[in-house]
Amino acid sequence: MRNIIVFICLVVNRCLQPDIAFASELQHSRAAIGDTLPASQLLYNGRLWRDIYVSVREDQFLFTSEFLPGTVSFNGAVYAGLKVRYDLLLDEMHILTGNAQILQINREMTDEFTLEYAAREYRFRKLVFRDYPDLSGFVDIRYEGQSLLFLKHKKEISKTAPGKSYENFVQTDRIYVLTDSIPLRIKSKRDLFRLFGENKVQVTEYLKKNGIKINSRVPDSMAPALQYFDSINKK
Repeated sequence: MRNIIVFICLVVNRCLQPDIAFASELQHSRAAIGDTLPASQLLYNGRLWRDIYVSVREDQFLFTSEFLPGTVSFNGAVYAGLKVRYDLLLDEMHILTGNAQILQINREMTDEFTLEYAAREYRFRKLVFRDYPDLSGFVDIRYEGQSLLFLKHKKEISKTAPGKSYENFVQTDRIYVLTDSIPLRIKSKRDLFRLFGENKVQVTEYLKKNGIKINSRVPDSMAPALQYFDSINKK
């Protein structure tokens, strides 16, 4: 009977470990939000991550499979000082706990997050598009004003093909500008300038005067044009 009780206690303790670890990790981030949100509200939204794609080459994460410094806005509260990574296949966040466990964070309750990579901070926000469900989820924001410039990163598992004996992750990165609640994909410089309508000439003159060049493959290069467009097209 004693052995049975000991066994049950060990099982219960093991099941609670991920939650306890996450609670410990969040104690370091309390300074970002004070003590207004009880830790228990977050504990039961974290699931222990297990790699079920070990046979697929490469990985499903943005930038790297390593954990990066970052913050997470969860249910309206911001938690800083975390080690995080972004799973592009499942469109969800992972957090590394103090005892080296990996937790999947409930994406439905995650509002925003940041990642620090290569000496830069990247900001992500969850957007929902009823008419464009494939775009819904976390997006990489590069400019935010009256208009919104963002990237939608995705990874999928490649299909097998004749002569190919393995599967691998394939990443796509698409650029969009959100204006009047409508996301427009930007494939070329022409797509971007089409957004400017009657202000196209004015924006072009501004870019030439300031020596600003736009590269459709470099989303950050589009930000100055959108910023100026917003300034002369205020609604």
